[in-house]
Amino acid sequence: MRGFIFTLFCAGLIIICACSSDKVEELIKFNDATYNVVFEEKPEILNKKILSKGFEIGSIVSQKLGENNLVIVKISIKKDMKDLITSDTAFYVSEGTLIYKKLGANGAPVERGTAVLGFSSKSSMYWFQTRNKISELSDAAIIKARELYEKANQ
Repeated sequence: MRGFIFTLFCAGLIIICACSSDKVEELIKFNDATYNVVFEEKPEILNKKILSKGFEIGSIVSQKLGENNLVIVKISIKKDMKDLITSDTAFYVSEGTLIYKKLGANGAPVERGTAVLGFSSKSSMYWFQTRNKISELSDAAIIKARELYEKANQ
């Protein structure tokens, strides 16, 4: 029995070593949480890192053009950082990098795959915040993201 387990272990090591670094990275990211960041304008994203306060919290998985010229950027957030993504979460692009931003103070947890609002610039995010000061920002952000996501996937 020990010989069988040892052989199985060795076979597993060979398979892992034979995988390219991209495939190993995909396996590691398996437990990360993915979300859909929806942009009304095409964001100028130049790298795959997602930052919060200068620290990498995730990466960009893909970008696609949805219906009504909306852009959907699929992101992967590290599993130990997934609690950052709440109903008051938004992302904006700064110097080619996607940046995490919490818009409100009381955002509720959201499911993996949820649509999250994205802005092509910090100023467009601030404009959104200014327009929505009257209502609770966390509700406004998630509602707007859902609207855009549904519009993009008609």
